[in-house]
Amino acid sequence: LSVVLWNQSGWDQVSMIAGEIQEPNKVLMKALLITVVIVSLSYLLPLIVGVALLHNDLSKWRNGYFAVVAREVGRLSTGGSGRWLEMWMTIGGIVSSMGMLMAAMCAVTRQLYGMGQLRIAPRMFTRLHPEYFTPVHGVVFMGVSVMIVGDFFHFRTLVAAGNIFYVLSTLLNQATFLYLRYNEPDMERPFAVPGGIGTAVLMFLPSFALCVLTLMVVKPHVVLFAVILFSAGLVLYPIMVHLQTSTDWLTPEKAAGASMAEQQSLLAADNEPNNKTA
Repeated sequence: LSVVLWNQSGWDQVSMIAGEIQEPNKVLMKALLITVVIVSLSYLLPLIVGVALLHNDLSKWRNGYFAVVAREVGRLSTGGSGRWLEMWMTIGGIVSSMGMLMAAMCAVTRQLYGMGQLRIAPRMFTRLHPEYFTPVHGVVFMGVSVMIVGDFFHFRTLVAAGNIFYVLSTLLNQATFLYLRYNEPDMERPFAVPGGIGTAVLMFLPSFALCVLTLMVVKPHVVLFAVILFSAGLVLYPIMVHLQTSTDWLTPEKAAGASMAEQQSLLAADNEPNNKTA
């Protein structure tokens, strides 16, 4: 269940890059609807084929079993060993994992960027690359962190622990949405979900039930791991707040406090003489 939820999570992270999208109120809904269909089909079609072919012993289904399914499909379709399709499925899985990592990095580094602007994280994370306008320090930090954490912890443990935080953040997002829909219905928004408070409650009921179910089936050692991480956050937060008011957080740059769009304008202006020279 944890892996299934993890595979279908992350839709809210698009909000972290909404500032870099032209007309997000028009583009985001269309993009999300198309992506939901594509992602759902990419999971359902191989699963239907796999269960239809190898339904006798579902206990064999483990991480990476789709490669075995591909081998069987290749064997039955061509009469050979089916290794060629197994290889292509494995390559596809690797490329897909890299794409998911890049998408997550894109979102998380923007989180660090925002935290740096609020001065609750080192403001060096607000530094943008002069050519690509990416938060380069955040990318490096998250890349090193992923390598370290991935080397010391099992994949399922990381997924289950991450799901705990994702579920809690989802419930918080839903509660915030309902609060604002009830108390601030006329607030100006980049995009407004149609319907009233009743529609919103009905819309959230399935995901709320899934979130509660996920928390109920989490193993004790995963809960302990998540509690340790949560406790570390509670300890670090007052330290970061203290540093927020007492230091410059290692940022001598003039653009450190500017928004991402303002920094891009500054960097583009700095590069303009070089472009003219070229």
